[in-house]
Amino acid sequence: MKKLLITLLIGLISLGSFAQKQKNNKPVIIYSLPKTILLVKVEVKEIKEEVGPYYRYAERFLGLKDVITENKTNYEVEKVEIHRKGIADENRTYQVQNGFISLNKRGVICGINTGSKKSCKKEKTKCKRENKSYANFIANTVLTEDQLVANSTAKMAENAAKQIYRIRENRINLISGESERTPADGKSLKVMLKKLDQTEKALLTLFTGKSIIKILKEEYRITPDKNLEKYVLFRISALNGIVDKDDLSGSPVYLNASYTKNATPPAKIKKGNGYFYNLPGIANISVYSEEKEFLNKELEISQHGSLQKLPCKVTKKNSKVKYDNKSGAILSIEKE
Repeated sequence: MKKLLITLLIGLISLGSFAQKQKNNKPVIIYSLPKTILLVKVEVKEIKEEVGPYYRYAERFLGLKDVITENKTNYEVEKVEIHRKGIADENRTYQVQNGFISLNKRGVICGINTGSKKSCKKEKTKCKRENKSYANFIANTVLTEDQLVANSTAKMAENAAKQIYRIRENRINLISGESERTPADGKSLKVMLKKLDQTEKALLTLFTGKSIIKILKEEYRITPDKNLEKYVLFRISALNGIVDKDDLSGSPVYLNASYTKNATPPAKIKKGNGYFYNLPGIANISVYSEEKEFLNKELEISQHGSLQKLPCKVTKKNSKVKYDNKSGAILSIEKE
């Protein structure tokens, strides 16, 4: 009987000990502060000039002197943008127990007690530019029977010029109301005038030529850990576009980056656990060539910041803390 009582007593003590251990075994959440990466997005304009088949007769039949006289392609930098991206910093990774934390896909903290992923919303940049492309000259023009059966380029050019003059005369008659085919309503008149304009423009390209514009895009990734001066970001050639950094046929486009560390003393951290944030440093960045400056701006950078710890009272359930997931800075603290 005594042995049975002792066995039951030992069992109850063990069960109590296990229950206490389970109670204290709170779930652990691991998060990281971000490391800032710079994405330099470049748009280069490709301008392709194509000669019109009748360019030699532009001045003779139409009095046009400013026409394209040779096929060529030219490239120029149209636009430069810099955007920040936050990746998990393995040197600033921490853990908390029973935390209500919002994380992005990279494990970077976005908020505490926010209850949503709004603070983790991915930054969207409007970099899209519609490319312009054209079919060949002849397919886009309205050729008459005389033009199609003409036995010489000069005769074809002359017939095309006569058609242009007829279109201009018809336009004047429609606008003045002297045309026998003047429509009764304004809407029909606009349609007819638009058609005449399109046809004239197509015929004129046979003499003036066409410029075909296309936007090419490149992206460069910079880790802002140290100062950079006259760093060759890329080279651009007027004939070949963006070329390798070592290709001296292209003119260099430079990047300067100087970083100012946040002067606030870092918090004295005894343990690697808890809620932390960053007071970021500042990057002064410029992108330029020998002839032009494309960009000059300041950005907050995590790597040159000062690590701080949130007070315990701020992390309670009645406070919402939102982070900048690119620099680790606190965007806002709200109380419910």
